[in-house]
Formats: sequence, C-alpha cells, structure tokens
Amino acid sequence: MQTLVRVVLLSALLCSSGPASGQDHGIRDSLITILVSQDEDTAKVGALNRYCAKYQNLHPDIAMEFGEMALELSLELGNALLQAASLDQIAGVHWVFGDFEKQAECHLRALQLRETAGDDRGVAESLSNLGNVQFIQGNNDEALEYYRRSLEKMRSLGDNRGIAGGLNNLGIVLHRKQEWAAALENYQEALKLNQSAQNKESAAKNMRNIGLIYLAIKDLDSARIWQDAGLELRVELNDLPGQAGSLNSIAEIYDSSGNFRKAEEYYRKGLETALQFGGRKWEMESYLGLSNILRKTGKYKEALEFSEKYHLLQDSLFNLKSAANIAKAEARSEFARRLQERKLETETAGAIAEATLSKERMTRNVAISAAGMILILAGILYYQFRQKKRANLILEERVNERTGALRKANEELNTFIYRASHDLRSPLTSMRGLLDIAKSEKDPLKAGKFLDLVANRLDHEDRILSNLINTIDIREKNLEPIEIPLADLTTEINRIWIGTKEGSELDLKFSWNGINTFRSDRGVITAILLQLIHNSATFRDPEKGKTSCLIQFSRNGKMQTISVVDNGLGMNEKTTRKAPNMFFRGSFVSKGSGLGLFLVRTAMTRLQGKMTIESQEKKGTKITLEIPV
Repeated sequence: MQTLVRVVLLSALLCSSGPASGQDHGIRDSLITILVSQDEDTAKVGALNRYCAKYQNLHPDIAMEFGEMALELSLELGNALLQAASLDQIAGVHWVFGDFEKQAECHLRALQLRETAGDDRGVAESLSNLGNVQFIQGNNDEALEYYRRSLEKMRSLGDNRGIAGGLNNLGIVLHRKQEWAAALENYQEALKLNQSAQNKESAAKNMRNIGLIYLAIKDLDSARIWQDAGLELRVELNDLPGQAGSLNSIAEIYDSSGNFRKAEEYYRKGLETALQFGGRKWEMESYLGLSNILRKTGKYKEALEFSEKYHLLQDSLFNLKSAANIAKAEARSEFARRLQERKLETETAGAIAEATLSKERMTRNVAISAAGMILILAGILYYQFRQKKRANLILEERVNERTGALRKANEELNTFIYRASHDLRSPLTSMRGLLDIAKSEKDPLKAGKFLDLVANRLDHEDRILSNLINTIDIREKNLEPIEIPLADLTTEINRIWIGTKEGSELDLKFSWNGINTFRSDRGVITAILLQLIHNSATFRDPEKGKTSCLIQFSRNGKMQTISVVDNGLGMNEKTTRKAPNMFFRGSFVSKGSGLGLFLVRTAMTRLQGKMTIESQEKKGTKITLEIPV
C-alpha cells in the first residue's frame, strides 16, 4: 500500500510539472492498475523498472523514485536478480545526471549480485555496462578489461550476437588507442558473426569501422571497398543516418587520394541525405568537408559560404545543448522542490488529522454549547489560515511571474549580445582571410576578384550594422506620431530603394486605397517598409523573372493596415512561425543576420500593433501590419 501511495503522489507531481500527454496518463494509469491488481510482487518490480526506464530522459527525478521503489520491493522479496535489474535502471538515471561514479557503483553492485546468483548472461551484461562507463570517461585500459571479461562470458555461453557486440566494443576502444591491427581483427570477426546471423544493421556498422581503419593506415583502395559495401547495406535497410555517414567517409577517402572532384560529389550526396532527416551531426561533417575541398580547388567564395554554414550550425547546436543542460538542471531542482512540498503537505495533513482526532476524544463530554463554540472558533481560524495561505500563494505567483519576465529579458539580451558579436566578427574573419589570399596572389586579375569578395563582405557587414542600429533605435527612441502624406512617403521609399544594390531586382508598386495620409512615427514606418522590401528582394524566385512587390495602405475606423505582398520563394508553415524570432534564418538563401523580421516585430510592439505572416512555398508571402491610429 505504501508503494501505491508513492506512485499516486509521483503521478500527481508528474501531471503538475507541465502539460501531461495522453501517453503520460496512460502510463500512470497502467502502473497503478498493475500495482493494485497484481498479487505477485515480482510483476510490480518489473512494472516499476519499466517506468523508470521510460522516464529517465523526460523526468529523471521521478524515474529515480520509480527505480528506488523497485529496489526496495526487490529487497523485501530477497530476489537478487530483481535487485540487479533495479540497480541497472537507477544507474541509467545517474548517467542522465552525469554522475558516472554513482552509475559505476550501481552497475558494480548489480555485477556482484549476479555473480552470487550464478547468472552468467547477467554477469556479461554487467561487465559490458561497466566498460561503457569507463569508455565514456576516456579510461581506455579499464574499459578494455571489462569488455574482455564480458566477451569471455559470452563465448562460454555460445551467444554469437553477444560475442559480436563484445568484439565490436573492443574494436572501438582499440581504434581510439590507434592500435589499428588489433582493432581491425576484432571488427572483422564481429562482421563474420553478424553476417552469419543476418544482422545487417550491425554488419553495416562493422564495415564502416573497417573502412575507417584502412583510411587511418592509408590503404585507400581497401577503405573505399569496405565503405562502398557498408553504404550498399545502408541503402537496402533505408538507413538514412548510416547512408550520410558512409557517404561522408567515402568523400574523405577521395579527398585523401587527391580526387577532389569525387570528394566534392560524395560530400554533396552526404549533405543531401542528412538534410532529408535533419541529421545535424552529418550535416556539419558535409559542410566542413565541402569547405575544405572547395578551398583546395580554388573555389574560395563557395568555400566561405559552406564554412559559414558549418559555424552557424555549430553555434546553433552549442546553444541548444547549453539550453538543454540549463533546462535539465532547472527541472531537476524544480522536481525536487515540488516533491519535498508534496511530502511536507502529506505529513502536515496527517499531523492535523491526528490532532483533530485527539481533540474530539477530549471534548466528547463537554456540553453541546461549548462544543459548538469550539467548532465555530476552529472554523474561523481555519478560514483565516486558508485566506492567508491563498494570499501567500497569489503573492508567490506574482513574484514568479515577474522573475520569469526578468529572466526572459536577460536571456534575450544575452542572446542578442552573443549573436550580434558573432555576426559582426564572422565577416571580419572572412575578409581577413580573403585579404591574406589577395596579398599572396601575383596575378592582378585574380587579386582583384578576391578584393571584390572583400567588398561583398563589407556590404554584408554594413547590412548587419544597419539592422542592429535600427533595432536599437526602434527600442529606445521617443515615438512622434504624425500624419504622413503617402505621396511623400512612397516617393522617399522609392528613392532610397532604387539607390541600393538590389534596387533593380523588384517591380515595386504602391496602392493607397482612397486614403492620402497614414498616422504613425515616420522613421519607424520607413524602417519597416525598407526592411520588408529588402526581404522580398532577398527571397525572390529566380524562376519567375523579376519579382513583384505590392505595398497597400488602408484604414478602417481606428485601425490602419499595411500589407506587403510578393511572389517570391515563400516559406513553409514551420519557418513562417519562427521567422520573426531574433537571429532566425529559415533559409540558406539568407545572407543577413536574422534580424529583419525581428526588427519589424520590435517596431510593431512599440507601435502597439500586430503583425501577421501568410506564406506558401514557391508561391510567395503576404505580411500584414495592423497599427492603431
């Protein structure tokens, strides 16, 4: 019964920690049903362990509670194998927390229990788990010792799949230690076993590892043969991540042999495959490989573009990882706090209930009138207590809201400073590299081409600085709403736009819909319109010839509207949602800093207006701005 109460408490905590999915509710209900209906405690231990595994990554603190309950129940049963299984699950939660010492301690206790119980297969698994912990920490010799002991057990059991896995583990560690011959021997033996068992997925991994060994020892013909064989299996299995990895490995082989044309071909195939399934790791490999190959073949401009894509994705992954780590730490702290609050509430409720029963026993013989007075007084006190508690909760919620708003503002500021400094430094780094190349170039014509590239980078730097200055001006300036004559405004916009590099790229038209003026801050409106026109030019569709851009002004009562409609490349639904975010670039067609629509959104916030984006790929985009008079 105590275990059931803890599960109900954890389930309530799980649901209160955020929006619970239907799957979460199903897991909770299934677990409670098992604990209530099952007579066998072994089934309850199994259920708790399964849900510990289920929640390890989503809610590690709750997963830890499930694992500890399973361990306590298995200790009561005196079942060593169930204890070992529970310890393995708890070890998995410690891995999520990054506590490798406690993870190893749990796996070691599980190993001792399985050795005592004579469970050879379990012993092999525990040894392999301990090897994994050592490998993650970079302790190669310790990892090898555990993996070898695990392999010996698997051989004694005649488990070919387990033997193949153990050989592959040994190969990976020896590969890291650059003991090429020994690593190759283990990979090849694992491959034979996997091929005999028709385990194609593992066989493909073995083939790629063998190819990497041959590449490391400069046997390029053998390396290509093995990578081609692995790629063929990946295609048969429709394994896109495996295909991307194999294609990049083949490209690396061609690069090493000096066949840069074939290397570029395979890196592009690898990039195309990675983009199909959103594999950022493989996408980064392809970008870096293409940057190096194109630089070697003298295609410096394209090499710089791929280098920038690589660094942009690298920064993105770093930011996501940092955000994930912060979120995980905050979640762990929040879960612990809430769990402690729930426990305190339960204990307080029990104490109050006990005190109430004692009080009732003492007052049974008191006159009815006295009992009535006591009940009335208790009711008043309870009501006051509830009112005070409610007031405290409301105050706490307000403090949390303000703290959250301040935290969000600080995060936005930090992101702004980091990305702005990065986007300012990146063009400077590119220009420095191009100038170094130009200085070393003896041919004046070729040197001139590099100086043209420097000029392009300066234009890019100017666009970034202009966006930053406009964004800050819009945030800080005092608004001066006036009646703006639309004839003057559209003439000024046309004059400014025609003077830019992209001035000839658009068929720009205006429509006033029967109104002659527009009431707002002229500087802000001008910045907004120039930015939206620039976006239309940047994302024009080359297949449609000259892109059209129509800007319409209208007024309905106290609401004014500006709509900007083009027939450019357009965006999909996901990109459309994210487009106004700070530093978001939804397409590699974009050469800017990702501040364009963020600038517009910032301006609309200052004007107390609303921005709506409607877009379809290959058809165009419509942006509607609603601004109160």
